[in-house]
Amino acid sequence: QAEDQAEDQAEDQAEDQAEDQAEDQAEDQAEEQAEEQTENQAEEQAEEQAEEQAEEQAEDPVEEQAEEQAEDQVEEQAEEQTENQAEEQAEEQAEEQAEEQ
Repeated sequence: QAEDQAEDQAEDQAEDQAEDQAEDQAEDQAEEQAEEQTENQAEEQAEEQAEEQAEEQAEDPVEEQAEEQAEDQVEEQAEEQTENQAEEQAEEQAEEQAEEQ
């Protein structure tokens, strides 16, 4: 009996240890995989966001510059035209006055 008990105990212990180890390993692997996936996803999302921001920022200055340039050109043209018109009118008036006098 003593031998049988010792054998049974030894077998039970060996089985328990094997089960525990298998469970621990499975848990560790599952945790590692989950961590890697979440890290990869987080990295991918961060990269995508960074790319989007970079694209938006790159677009903004170009758009802003184009708008500013267009505005400047319009303003300059308008100023030149009003100046030219004012000069022409002034010249015409001066000529007319000179003729009248």
